[in-house]
Parts: sequence; C-alpha cells; structure tokens
Amino acid sequence: MRTDHHPLERASDRESGSEAGRDRVLRAVALAVVGGYPREVAAKELRVSPTTISRLIARARELGVIETVAAEYRSLVADHARSLRRERQLLGVYSRFGLKKAVVVDAPSYNSGEEPPLEARLRLIGSQVASFLEALLSEFGESTPTVIATSFGKHLLAVAEQVRSARTYGNLIVVPTLGANAVKPPANEARVDLRRSPFRHEEDDANTIAAKLASGLGAHQRCLTLSLPGLLPPKATETETALEVTRALIWDEPSHRLVFGRREDWVKGTPTGLMAHAMAVLMGVGTPRDPAWHRLTNQLTADEREVIRRMCGDLNVHPFADSKEAGDETAALRQMRERIVGLNLEQLKWLGAHNVEYEWIDEAGARRSVSRPRHIVGVCSGGEDKARASHVALKHGFFNAFFCDSYTAELMLGFAAEDGLTEQVQEGAPRAANNS
Repeated sequence: MRTDHHPLERASDRESGSEAGRDRVLRAVALAVVGGYPREVAAKELRVSPTTISRLIARARELGVIETVAAEYRSLVADHARSLRRERQLLGVYSRFGLKKAVVVDAPSYNSGEEPPLEARLRLIGSQVASFLEALLSEFGESTPTVIATSFGKHLLAVAEQVRSARTYGNLIVVPTLGANAVKPPANEARVDLRRSPFRHEEDDANTIAAKLASGLGAHQRCLTLSLPGLLPPKATETETALEVTRALIWDEPSHRLVFGRREDWVKGTPTGLMAHAMAVLMGVGTPRDPAWHRLTNQLTADEREVIRRMCGDLNVHPFADSKEAGDETAALRQMRERIVGLNLEQLKWLGAHNVEYEWIDEAGARRSVSRPRHIVGVCSGGEDKARASHVALKHGFFNAFFCDSYTAELMLGFAAEDGLTEQVQEGAPRAANNS
C-alpha cells in the first residue's frame, strides 16, 4: 500500500521538509497521544517548544491521522513508543558511566531474530545525528567560533550525507580525529619517510567525512585535512631511533600540530589545538571484524593482528576490551598505539570530562566567551558484535551521548542484563501511561 501522499506524510513534510521532520511528527504522536506523556515533556524530548507539539498534534487531528494511527500506523507509532522507552532504558543503565543523552531510532520492520537492513538503519540514525548537530550549532549561534571533530566509518559517513543545513556557519571548522585510514606502505625501504609515503582517502575516511560535514553545515568548506596516514607502518616504531624520528615527523606536520596542539601536552593526555575546542566529537563504534581493519592488514604485525582479534571493539582505530576480560596490555598493542596518528582513548575521555570554552573578539570589538558541556557522540548500528562493543564502550565511559537503532539497543540491553546492570530510575524521568 502506497503511503507517499498520506496526510501524515504531507503534514510532516510541511513541518520541516525532511525525513527527520516526518520522524518528529510520529514521535510527537507517540509521546503525547500513544505514550500519554505531558506535552511539556514531549517538547523537551524532541527539543521543540510545547506550542510546536500542540501544533503538530492539532494538525494530525485535523487530518484524521490520530484515528488512522489506530489502523494503518498502529505498529509504526508503537515502534516509536518502544524506541522512546529504549532511550529511557539506555539512560537508566548507562547514566552511571556518564551517559547523558540517548537517541534510539526505529529499525525498519523485522521478524523476530532477524537483523533488519543496515543501510536503512544508517540513514535513519544519520538523519538524527545531523539534526542534533544543527541544533547544537543553533545554540552556539552563527557568529561563535565552533569546532566539530569526526572519526571515520560508514556510520559517520551516513551522518555527513544527511546534513543539509539551511544556515551558514562561517566560523565553523570541522577537523578529523584520525589521519587517512588506508595506506600503501613503502616497498623495500629501510627507513619510512612519512612525507613521501603515498596514501589515499577512502569514502569513509575521516578526512573525507570532515569535508562533507563542513559542506553540509555551511562551513564554506572549512575543513582541516590531516596530511598523514592514520596508522603508520611497523617500521616506523620498530626501534627507539625510528620511534623518535617518527614522533618528530608527526609533530613537525603543520596540520597535525594545528589540530592536536603541542606535543608536550599531548603526551600528558591533555589535547590542545583545535581538538580542545571541539563542541562535539563524533565516534563510530568499530569491531576487529570491520572492513577498515582488513584495509589496514598490511600495517599490522602478526602479533598485533592476533591481539586485535581478541579485542571487543575499537574507537578511532584504538582497540579496547571488556574490563572483565582485559589483562595487562601487551607490548604488541602498545607498539601499535604508538603508530596511530589521531585521538586516543585517554584523550577522548579527557575531552568528555571538560567543558568546551571559547574566547573571541566580536565584530564590535568586544571580548566574548562561552563555556558549554562537550558532547562525545557515539554512533552505532549492527548485529551482536557491534552491540557488545557499544555496551563495553559505554561501560568504559567513552561517550556522554549515544545514537543507535532499536534493534541494536535491544541487544545492548541484553548484554547489560548479562552483566547484572539494572536500570536506574532517572530523577524527573517521565513515565508513559501506556507501555503497549
């Protein structure tokens, strides 16, 4: 049955003209009508005013959508209501580890036990993250100097492809958290010359995604590209001399120094440079079985490949394990970490624990400043491997905001239950009147 021109679709198109707008209408119906939430609570959940909620519901009633929901859209709105409960459950489980925001989108209809199509889920999640970024930028204002940092992967590529800002943010800079994630290593060279090593940018490379985000957010292509590979070849650190030469070359690279700041601060685990001013850091959750690791096979030793195979997941190419399974870090893993050109896990946690602060001189010559909480955003959609990696990443406290689909959320909550993590009631959390 075609629903392209259903009143619900037409109403939501007029509200925002986007897929995120259609989702907003359904979420409003699910919250205020099906879920029984007060409209003030629904407005807060959707980051709109209560007046907007009232207008959406009134328009839905006018077009007969409320009645239609009981038939044609019953399961669809029920899916939205379940997604909202999943968000509350994720916060209830993971808020003790620092999670402050969870967004769960509806997975396309799937049979019990069957994984829904990934591409559709990526598109829906990408749309929600894109809307979140645009809302953040609106809060900061067009004149405020702002920075967004992004890692690599198909999840973040989906975000970049969904961003279509109607406003222009001339003071926005988008930076990658990692160098190029595909490298052709030099053949038969005793010494690795990073400046001559040929490498290419993949479609889901952090540099490529940063450029797409800058374009979609109206940043006048203000994207800073890291002119180094994301993972250096083993020869770069196989001896102490090679390691020191490699470090010197990295920190002599202007783009790297501008993004990550001074080497002495970096060694202490304190990012400076543009990275320290990022209002949002986007991270896709990876696993050792992802295609990105296959592309990097030539950059790893046999020992490193074996260690990575035992890891639970990775962020920005930095592997991590479940704390209950992790032993002492091996020499192979330490050596690999030395060769990663990008943000590491300790620095990611430092960023999440500190506000983003800006000071600048406005057009009138007045000194202005702003201090806001920084958003470390995890994005994930997938099967059991991805869900388990996301569960462990949240237990480690790597994210304070997390976006996924309902299928992935259910798997994560299952892993949480296995670990004995029960839901904690959030203070002031609304309770739906109808949980059907």
